[in-house]
Amino acid sequence: AQNSQEYQTCKHCQSHIYQPDIIEHCKTCPYMNRPNAVDYKFVCFNCSYHCHVSQDMKRHIRTHTGEKPYKCEYCSYRSARSSNLKQHVTIRHEKSININ
Repeated sequence: AQNSQEYQTCKHCQSHIYQPDIIEHCKTCPYMNRPNAVDYKFVCFNCSYHCHVSQDMKRHIRTHTGEKPYKCEYCSYRSARSSNLKQHVTIRHEKSININ
């Protein structure tokens, strides 16, 4: 199962993309529709989402890969976005936080 998560398939060109190379592929795949170079600097390998900033694409790609790099220090909760983790800690662990 580990290997299946290391590669993704581009819906535009059918290439198998190694996980660390996905952002670059989203920027350079010649089969992706890019009506203008500014707004479509990055086009998602798996859907029609597009953006101009690589960080936005990295965040979006997690919706397809299921990656959740942000872990709660108080429980097993994990999140794809740091803002969701902060909200979780505030709501669920307010009493656990040591306020000086």
